[in-house]
Amino acid sequence: MAENNLNLPKTSFSMKANLPSKEPKILETWDKIKLYERLRKKSEGKTKFVLHDGPPYANGHIHMGTALNKILKDIIIKFHQMDDKDSIYVPGWDCHGLPIEWKIEEQYKKRKKNKDEIPIKDFRKECREFAEKWIVIHKKEFKRLGVIGDWENYYSTMSYDAEAQIVRELGKFLKEGSLYRGFKPVLWSTVEKTALADAEVEYRDHKSNTIYASFNVKKSDKDYLKNTSIIIWTTTPWTIPANKALAYNKDIDYVVLDIGKNKIVVAEKLINSVIESCDLGKHKVLKTFKGSEFKNTLCSHPFKNLGYEHDVPMLDANFVTLDQGTGIVHCAPSHGPDDFNLCLKHGMKAIETVNNDGLYTKNIPIFEGTHVFKADEIIIKNLKEQNNLLGNGSLLHSYPHSWRSKAPLVHRATPQWFISMESHKLRKKAIESIDKTIFFPEKGKARIRSMIETRPDWCISRQRSWGVPLPIFIDKKTNEPLRDPEVIENIAKIYEKEGSDCWFHDDPQRFLGKKYNKENYIKSNDIVEVWFDSGSTHSFVLEKRKDLKWPASMYLEGSDQHRGWFHSSLLESCGTRGRAPFDSILSHGFVVDGKGMKMSKSAGNIISPDDILKKYGADILRLWVASSDYAEDLRIDHTILEQHAESYRKIRNTNRRR
Repeated sequence: MAENNLNLPKTSFSMKANLPSKEPKILETWDKIKLYERLRKKSEGKTKFVLHDGPPYANGHIHMGTALNKILKDIIIKFHQMDDKDSIYVPGWDCHGLPIEWKIEEQYKKRKKNKDEIPIKDFRKECREFAEKWIVIHKKEFKRLGVIGDWENYYSTMSYDAEAQIVRELGKFLKEGSLYRGFKPVLWSTVEKTALADAEVEYRDHKSNTIYASFNVKKSDKDYLKNTSIIIWTTTPWTIPANKALAYNKDIDYVVLDIGKNKIVVAEKLINSVIESCDLGKHKVLKTFKGSEFKNTLCSHPFKNLGYEHDVPMLDANFVTLDQGTGIVHCAPSHGPDDFNLCLKHGMKAIETVNNDGLYTKNIPIFEGTHVFKADEIIIKNLKEQNNLLGNGSLLHSYPHSWRSKAPLVHRATPQWFISMESHKLRKKAIESIDKTIFFPEKGKARIRSMIETRPDWCISRQRSWGVPLPIFIDKKTNEPLRDPEVIENIAKIYEKEGSDCWFHDDPQRFLGKKYNKENYIKSNDIVEVWFDSGSTHSFVLEKRKDLKWPASMYLEGSDQHRGWFHSSLLESCGTRGRAPFDSILSHGFVVDGKGMKMSKSAGNIISPDDILKKYGADILRLWVASSDYAEDLRIDHTILEQHAESYRKIRNTNRRR
């Protein structure tokens, strides 16, 4: 009888969440009721909040970093929607360039196919299909995280409309004259056979050969420098054949040292380092003098007896320091920005010393055809035979590598297309825009500002196949690019109808129109670097879509995008519109394991979003994001996930009892 008198609470709120099985059903319901469309209709006329999506590469399953990024975006978008705004989210994908092209080449290698034997039209078709496949997969993976957006009307950089607009954006730089052709050293991948942007470069530990090499003084105004040898130190012995000059600092104190058989010249403060590294033993200082006294000194190349008979002048340069080496720097203008600028200032132009594959060209006598990564030992051997090697060893140091192939890079002077940072005050406009932008966290402002202040001109050309072709025709007589807006617009309209593949196989006259004769022009076969593609998205997404607005309310990406998408978007927009395409930037840290270590296959500490979804569900992953400090690196492992799962259970059971 007592049991019939108990008033027990009744609820349809189940005891267990069962997120892995229940969440997909919730997502199906959202699709059925067209939740995103209903939100848009409900929000008509309200203040817009537009978070412009930084496009991920369509070339592989999402990882914890992309999951973190999309969930953070979704949280902010939903917050502003609940704050009575029209909070719009249009997802997008980056589809051109090396990340996808590299994947296709890897498939070719497995099937023993030669890319060079495949028609470019067919190769580009495979790249497009590969990107399309991964967009479909990504959409499914992002939606499973509970991210709401306009998934059916996404944007991609390989759409015909996007390719056409990228041409128009390039045309603006071309028309004003800030887009120019230059011959400068750029970071070059001999594996991928292309120049790389700063954002495609990562610095990894690398063991380099080091040498102390002798340049015998041939002529000098100072008697004490006659019959001496100027000593240089370098971590790139392979650049010695390309040497054209030696650099010193006029304010540094140098010495002439008697080491027995020879007299050598090094910086005074580096005597002990040189003596110890080269195992020279007893020595005597014969003369101390200021670097300014090197003026008018000429040296002989270490390979003079092998046919390198040109004079090697000594030049003053403020980039010479006493950090390491000898206080004198060997300059190969084809293989370093400082070397290039110093030699150019003194009338010495860089020449092509290394080809696309990393082999010495005919401009390098004796060593022509040798790969630069195999040349060190050969150079060291020849220096020793010429009695111009004082010492050699090795050094483990941070060195630029390709983000994709992980191969070491070289500085290589090549003809490339650049956008000037100075000619039309692009640097000044970008810095002014940074100062007007709100940053979360605030430290992001100083980071990107320092990059813009010191960055060189923007190299936008790539020697690859998959991307938007540079819409440039070069006049055979003047060697200048054709800067006609009508031609640019004609190319853009063709791309809008059929895409950019036609550039590689159609008659050039079609693009030039009736105004110019194709016989008078050379058509560029370079493609645009992908950071210009993604940096232009504001022009074909924010400006073109009626549901969006320009500028965006916010750009949100990982902190590495200060040198990537934030950076390229800022420069592209400031160059074409005079200001940034965003009002604010939010940057987040990287995902690391529970101990704060970087996730890697070799360390065995990778956790995939799919594993978390299967075991815990998306809400636990979202709770982890919401509970973490996005401004720093975010730690995750199964112990941390269990803690969040327990917190979720407490939250759920508390709500269930109400």
